[in-house]
Amino acid sequence: MTQSALVVDFGNYQTAAALVAEDQIQAIACPPVHPDSPLDERYLHAVITEAGRHAQARIDRLTLTIPTAIGRDEFRRAAVVALAAGAGFPDAELISDAVAAVTDPFTRPDLPDDSLVLVCDLGVSWSATLLRMAPEQPVQLAEETASESLTRAGLDILTDSALRWLIASCRAIVARAGASPGEIAAVVLVGGASRFPAAASALRAELGRPVLQPIDPEFAVIRGAVQWARQTAGRKLIAVPPSWRVEPLQWAVPERARLLRWLVAEGQSYPAGACVAQVRTPDDRVYDLTAGREGIMLEHRVFAGRYVNSDNALAMARSAMLISGDRPTKRLAMKVSGDWMLTPDRQYLVE
Repeated sequence: MTQSALVVDFGNYQTAAALVAEDQIQAIACPPVHPDSPLDERYLHAVITEAGRHAQARIDRLTLTIPTAIGRDEFRRAAVVALAAGAGFPDAELISDAVAAVTDPFTRPDLPDDSLVLVCDLGVSWSATLLRMAPEQPVQLAEETASESLTRAGLDILTDSALRWLIASCRAIVARAGASPGEIAAVVLVGGASRFPAAASALRAELGRPVLQPIDPEFAVIRGAVQWARQTAGRKLIAVPPSWRVEPLQWAVPERARLLRWLVAEGQSYPAGACVAQVRTPDDRVYDLTAGREGIMLEHRVFAGRYVNSDNALAMARSAMLISGDRPTKRLAMKVSGDWMLTPDRQYLVE
């Protein structure tokens, strides 16, 4: 069955959203954003309602972009997750603007794992972020965000002071990460203001590193978030079933993951491949824990919100198929004469 995902990129003055189902991507018209509260539950409900009207079907998953400033702030991330849960999506996934920008198919360079990339997002709020490329997704190492939003249009936003802040911020976050500008593989430049040549020229001249600019840079974040959401199928963990009649359910879960929720209740049966639970990683990816074979859920051993690891038996289950293949139990009769007594330690029978 095809799952549909809604991807929402919140902005201070404009929100972009897209509905993703397999190879089809449909842009969603979003209501105007109120500058004082661009991200709240009521507004998110409005976007979800509009997307549902276009989809004419249930939306299965939700992906939200978050500003680079809260990319590593667990408390602020938790607040966004709670907001999504209030809108009916407790399994919503979060991706930072910078990570989404380098995931954009029109942006991401062919760089090896462990290489360092600077992302300069010149939208309404300017930010600079240092990422380390990794197989699953880039890791955010350090970031700087401008203290004030740059709201004036045109060349006014590209003043010398703004460009000096950008260059100084890039140097500062590289130094905080214990690296040097020479170790930066590339600088990715996105956001509406990146269209002006002065920004790319200043970065190239001051840092001496290649500058990459995608087409339509103001849409790089939403495109990258859509690409990331389409990789949900790769975040499924299948249980390795032992050959026991009553068996523990274990998965090779990512480090420091928390159990998000159980989707199969105790006493409920499930088919092979069913998603029985979900876990959330510290960077707010959500993994589906799927069943290696059919079974009946006997007991939940871990409650939602608890940390889990690969050594944990998260639940106990039994396979009706295995039980049905058992041979009938043999009943043995022993003929005796006289009386029998059980010893006090209950270990022996004596005649």
